[in-house]
Amino acid sequence: MRVLVFDLKGSLAHFRKIYTNSSSLSYSLPPRTCLAGIIAAMLGRERDSYYQEFSREHCFIAVKKLGRTRKIMQTLNYMRATGSRELIVPREHTQIPFELVCGEPELRYRIYFAGNPGAYEELKQRLVNDKYVFPPYLGAAPFSATANFVAEASCQRLQTRGLVEVATPIKSRNIVEFSFDRMLDNVALVKEKMPVDFTAERYPVASASYIYDENASALPVSLNEDMCWRIAYQWEEQDIKENITFY
Repeated sequence: MRVLVFDLKGSLAHFRKIYTNSSSLSYSLPPRTCLAGIIAAMLGRERDSYYQEFSREHCFIAVKKLGRTRKIMQTLNYMRATGSRELIVPREHTQIPFELVCGEPELRYRIYFAGNPGAYEELKQRLVNDKYVFPPYLGAAPFSATANFVAEASCQRLQTRGLVEVATPIKSRNIVEFSFDRMLDNVALVKEKMPVDFTAERYPVASASYIYDENASALPVSLNEDMCWRIAYQWEEQDIKENITFY
């Protein structure tokens, strides 16, 4: 299987957690639904028109953190305005806590995309030529990003359920055990429930809990399914081989 590999970089991000309401909390990395939206925007798909095209049945998507992240909490003032005068002197306003993700020194995510031949070839050409219908962003329009083509990689499913080091988030239900003696000293495990697919009305049709390292290291685990893929490509004159799992 061929896989497109590209990087998203930016200063700030907000990937809203699906279970938050009054407080806008953020994931540390983009869930599958967010990545599908970013790719769809780069290809010029209309809002809410792409859910079937980029569903799990038609394409594979994975993400890896390329560096540590941290979060900061800001307070936003939301105003209710029915006219131009109320933009100057609002009658009502509400303060909402809003969580931002930032990097050290910048946010960097590596994205893996496969399947859906039409979208694959279109995305490949746009990445190579650095031309997009809508510019990429990190979760919301104010948080602009740059997309950089890395490689077109080969990918093969690993026929093993033994110990492997996985660089991307892993479904928690597929982890049999961790090899803690092979983990780095600064590993900070995070477990997050993330949406996987949406309906046309933007309702989550599936979600799953994923585990990853907040400090961006690969996790040595044993899995209960043959769900791990070995990906190989060249980047900055280096031969890269890593194990990933798709969302």
